[in-house]
Amino acid sequence: MPANKIFMTNTPIKIILLIETSRCFGRSVIRGISRYSRDHGPWEFYRVPGMHRCDAGEKAPSLKKLKEWGANGIIMREPHNIEQLKELKLPAIICPYLRKPMPNVITIDGDHEAEGRMAAMYYIDRAFKNVAYVGLDDFAWSHGLARSFRKTADEAGVKAHVYHQPKKKSQRSWINEERILSEWLLGLEKPVGVFACTDERGRDCLQAASNAGLAVPDEVAVLGLDNDDMVCEITTPAMSSIIRSTETAGYRAAAMLDEQIRSGKRATGKVIIDPVRVVSRQSTDIFAIEDDEVAKAVSFIRTMALGNINVDDTVEVTTLSRRMLELRFKRSLGRSIAAEIRRVKLSEARKMLIETDFSVAKIAEKSGFTTVAYFSNFFSSAQGISPLEYRRRFRNS
Repeated sequence: MPANKIFMTNTPIKIILLIETSRCFGRSVIRGISRYSRDHGPWEFYRVPGMHRCDAGEKAPSLKKLKEWGANGIIMREPHNIEQLKELKLPAIICPYLRKPMPNVITIDGDHEAEGRMAAMYYIDRAFKNVAYVGLDDFAWSHGLARSFRKTADEAGVKAHVYHQPKKKSQRSWINEERILSEWLLGLEKPVGVFACTDERGRDCLQAASNAGLAVPDEVAVLGLDNDDMVCEITTPAMSSIIRSTETAGYRAAAMLDEQIRSGKRATGKVIIDPVRVVSRQSTDIFAIEDDEVAKAVSFIRTMALGNINVDDTVEVTTLSRRMLELRFKRSLGRSIAAEIRRVKLSEARKMLIETDFSVAKIAEKSGFTTVAYFSNFFSSAQGISPLEYRRRFRNS
């Protein structure tokens, strides 16, 4: 059906949907797409069980056969036959996993530089002197995460290690690789903060650490990526992870696909998934601070941040003078007491903007700021966007 006829008759747009729902990434993309469909549809979706695995060579209906259903567009992970997808000449969204982006399609991909930087800074802010990255060597995006993670650590003077999988495929079966990863973790200086390229890979790290008899988080802290609660909440201990704006990216990609369907014009587009924040759980519940007095002060700040605390309040929980605590704080964390209070307040404010319906005024009050204007200026200066814009951009991540 011609694009203009779809627009004029409000005939439902028919979309072939070939994205897995077994992982957080796929579910989040689909949630964003379905939200767009509710807002701007109607859209009808065609799903074929197992079809999203066609890039593994499984027997499934061909893309050409699916087009005969009268589809107007397609949303999928990666096609087994790229040439066949090109021949369809359908507007398409692809979430590439193995291959580089294709021309004349809309791609959804992560900001791997920002993700690696956020993970490294998470550990640097906790005074770790040793960090490590565990990825999947066959994927370019994993190497991008490793580069950014290592670069950020290097710039901060923190030692970074990168795990490399066995070259032989036979050794990559988990029954073999678990032993190799366990031995690698054992050889690292402790404590070490590990960043895994996915939550599933983070689960591997926790299992390998347990197999090696290493204590989590005291010797090995583990941080994943995607914040899949089906993975993070059932690990032992529960695993920290970076939440990403995947649902928002799905919504934006659907809007681009809609425009191409209605205009009849295909074009190359790219939608970036932003890392939003770290959801901290027990697997990283540690500050690698050797100075007991500084550790006591940091614990107080974390506990009392949602209040009108100041530097003098923090000094009072230690046995040190303000000048001595400032010196030892700077030596341990590389920042002042006041800077740490601001950092923790900012983290709590971001969390409330996303997870609650509190007004900006209420969040300012709960964060211990004297005025809404002062809080808004502080937040905008630190984040580069206003509190309301931050909520709008990342609320449905």
